[in-house]
Amino acid sequence: MYYLPFDPAPDVEEAFTYGDCWCLAKAIHDISGYPIVALGCSHTGPAECERDRDWHHMFVALPDGNHLDVRGIWGQEAMLSEWAENYKFCHPEDGPYYCLDFWLVEDWEDATSHQIPAYPENSPEETALDVLAQLDNAFVSC
Repeated sequence: MYYLPFDPAPDVEEAFTYGDCWCLAKAIHDISGYPIVALGCSHTGPAECERDRDWHHMFVALPDGNHLDVRGIWGQEAMLSEWAENYKFCHPEDGPYYCLDFWLVEDWEDATSHQIPAYPENSPEETALDVLAQLDNAFVSC
């Protein structure tokens, strides 16, 4: 349960945290083979959840069970805590994490079919290489 921060440029962090995380997750997956994971509401359909999609953030799963995105390495609880704010009004009677869940993205096309890149000026492939280089440096320095 930790967060090992990376230091991306502010525009890169914004792009791949709040817009194109799915593009970066796919680029990291294509290079590393790490599975893509989504975090979001475990309920489906507008009657059960006010979110317009069932996932809110995508990243990759590391072999040690932690998660990797543009901002660094996250334990499961740290990731839940970070994104719970986005779901606090989703099912308030059941607590902040009630509807949050992690799942493997097995059908990439289906999960992202309604998405278009929000920040086309940022290259997910270049950022993926940078994130993986920082990942290597993090493990060397720990």
